[in-house]
Amino acid sequence: EPTPGFLIRQARIRDLRVTYVDPGRTSPIRFQASEIDQVHLDSGDLQVGLDGDINGTSVTLNGTAGSFASLRDAGQVHLDLRGTIGEISINTNAKIDSLAEPGKPVVNLDIRGPDARYLTDILGIAPVTRGTLNLAGTVEPVADKMNLTFQGEFGEFEIDVVGSFSDLQDLDAVDIDFSTVGPNAAVFGKLAGLDHIPADPYSITGILRRKGDAISVESVTIEIE
Repeated sequence: EPTPGFLIRQARIRDLRVTYVDPGRTSPIRFQASEIDQVHLDSGDLQVGLDGDINGTSVTLNGTAGSFASLRDAGQVHLDLRGTIGEISINTNAKIDSLAEPGKPVVNLDIRGPDARYLTDILGIAPVTRGTLNLAGTVEPVADKMNLTFQGEFGEFEIDVVGSFSDLQDLDAVDIDFSTVGPNAAVFGKLAGLDHIPADPYSITGILRRKGDAISVESVTIEIE
């Protein structure tokens, strides 16, 4: 039986400002949305739009966010969103079986930009690397499992993650192969919280498994040239 309620055909918010302050950062992250629009289309979908900036770099977001009824009832939702952060493009589409209890969603994510350092500079964090920013990920059901891939380049670092799991409500069975290659093992070690790693080219491969409550990391190979 439908939930009683009312429908907002169009909404607009202007001059929203959010500041994130962290004692570990030298400067805060400031986000300002000059305008946020929401329009209820005749198809039943909600169209969303955002214009603003983060630390002075323009931010946009446009797309559809499923039907009002599905969002209201936390049911099945189809998202199709396109955004930019300066020269970085972020595109995602997703079919979520249930917002309340997502089990086997289909998700595609694509992030592209001119340089990895361009992103870290916008966020006001210390540069990690520079070079191509090109990342893509997918999650989709195949037979009775969920397949996961996340691959691409973050500056000089290459990332490749491929695996499977049961579903988001039951992560008792997880199998993930991972690998990363880069020119500077010290940078990777710093990200992992490890000190005294030499600043030499490296490659890491391994397998992460979970069965019930048991989690294991197997067949790990670390090579530092």
